[in-house]
Amino acid sequence: MRTLPPIRFLNACGDTFHRITRRPLFHVKSRKVKQQLKELREVVPEEVADEIETSIDLLDEAYSEEKGFSPAQRLLTSIFLSNLGLKPRVALEKAYLEHQEVLQKATLPRTLLVTGMARTGSTLLHNLLGQDPSCRYLTGWEQQHPLPFPTADTYHSDPRIEKAREGFKGMDKLVSNATRYYRMYHDHDGAALEEEYYLLLHSVLFPSIILPRTGSHFDFFLKEDKFAAYQHLKNFLLLNCHYHPPKSHLVLKTPLHGFHMKELLATFNKDEAVLVVTHRNPKNTVPSLCRLMLFTMVIGMREVGKDPMYCVEEVGKRTAEWQHIITERVREATTHITPKTGHKVVHVEYRDLIRDPIGTVRGIYEAAGLSFTPEYEDALRAYLEASARERESGKGSHHMPYSLEEFGLSDEYIENMFAQYMKEHGYR
Repeated sequence: MRTLPPIRFLNACGDTFHRITRRPLFHVKSRKVKQQLKELREVVPEEVADEIETSIDLLDEAYSEEKGFSPAQRLLTSIFLSNLGLKPRVALEKAYLEHQEVLQKATLPRTLLVTGMARTGSTLLHNLLGQDPSCRYLTGWEQQHPLPFPTADTYHSDPRIEKAREGFKGMDKLVSNATRYYRMYHDHDGAALEEEYYLLLHSVLFPSIILPRTGSHFDFFLKEDKFAAYQHLKNFLLLNCHYHPPKSHLVLKTPLHGFHMKELLATFNKDEAVLVVTHRNPKNTVPSLCRLMLFTMVIGMREVGKDPMYCVEEVGKRTAEWQHIITERVREATTHITPKTGHKVVHVEYRDLIRDPIGTVRGIYEAAGLSFTPEYEDALRAYLEASARERESGKGSHHMPYSLEEFGLSDEYIENMFAQYMKEHGYR
């Protein structure tokens, strides 16, 4: 991959401006973002608005010139937050106020909540669960452009679908082969089945994309007090399913829930949610996630591979820490919280998922009390056959080999950090 002319131009302008004025040309907390924060304060409680603004302030501070961030990275982050975070959040909060009676009476359908470390096969499992014609899942387009809420009649023909796809393709105007590289790691086209990442973005609840140099924001993100963000997630699901209810159940997935298990379990009760936790040897998940992190980092860089930000050793260390935090918080939740709350928990090993994907899904359905129909099994077999053909043609992260050593890590480092987790799951 290489940085393309639009990014080079933005960075040249920003660097020249900074050289002359000693001030940044772009800010994460731009004038547009400030205006949207003002609008948000009119429709949410003060403490909710304060939490969101604090997160943005910390991002603005973290993405500074002094820490090596480029002008383009600051501008793109600001646009990202504005268009896909604050804009839909303000609109949705107004919708919540208009639908108070619906929200008070609505109940959430049975929900399979998939989480765990990143790169544990959760995306594969998410796609498999999404093949059930009786379920509902979330797409990228309905999170990015949520209003009006879609209905069953227009769900597969809504013009917002193509709008989301075009937005995804826009990455190729910034970095060469960006979408091709990204889809090798994450099956996504901007519009189809997608994890609820964007709904958390509405609350600016996401870890800083470039982990090593955004400590203050990441520390804020890790605080286990983001109940307002999870209530927003639930409100969205209630109204979304009100307009387009599933025949049977709902499927959600994101590793980010692993950071906020307390808030998740406090918001979704035992009758609403079944927790599905994916597991894999961290000697595999850590370097795989490092590769994905490096991809997200290059968007906006002055020069891919040569930028001072492109420090693989820093990425390796912080990514391992990220994965470790998830394993610890998920263990705490499934060991000490769910026995008290009564939530069902299903643990899925990556090796089992790969060896017998249909059997693994059948086991999840049995544990959750869901009907595994012949129609669904046929859909699973068709999906797996199509997926195998795509992998043979070059799709999939297995075509991008990785190792711990290339990120400054070692087997011993991972074994020490994840000692308890590896012992519990029999990993070597």
